[in-house]
Amino acid sequence: MLSCIRRPTITYDLPALAENSYVSVGRETDAHIQLDSQDIPCLLSRKHAHLMLQPGGSFTLVDLGSTNGTFAARQSQPLRKLPPGYAWELQHGDTGQLAGGGLAPPELLNRNFWLSS
Repeated sequence: MLSCIRRPTITYDLPALAENSYVSVGRETDAHIQLDSQDIPCLLSRKHAHLMLQPGGSFTLVDLGSTNGTFAARQSQPLRKLPPGYAWELQHGDTGQLAGGGLAPPELLNRNFWLSS
C-alpha cells in the first residue's frame, strides 16, 4: 500500500491528509499540500491535482485541468502528461512532476515526486 509522497526535504503522509477521500495539491491556501515558487509564481495552478484515496488504501493521481500539466511514469519509463480528469493509478516506484515541459530551468522546477511504501 502506498503511504507517502517524498520530495527531497518533505514527506507527506497521504492517508492522514486524505479528507473526503482526496488530497488536494496546488497554490490555493486551503490545499492539503500547498506548493508555490517564489522564482516562478503561477507555475502550479491554484487547484492543480487531486490524489484520490481508493478502497483498499491505494491512490490515483488526477490532473484538475492545470495550466502546465501533471506528469507521471512507472519505473524506468519516461514521464507522460496526464489528460485532465484521467485517473493514474499510483504504484510503488512511480515518479511524477507537477508542471514542467521546459517552462523553466530544471533547478526551478523542483516539483518532482516519487512514491514509497
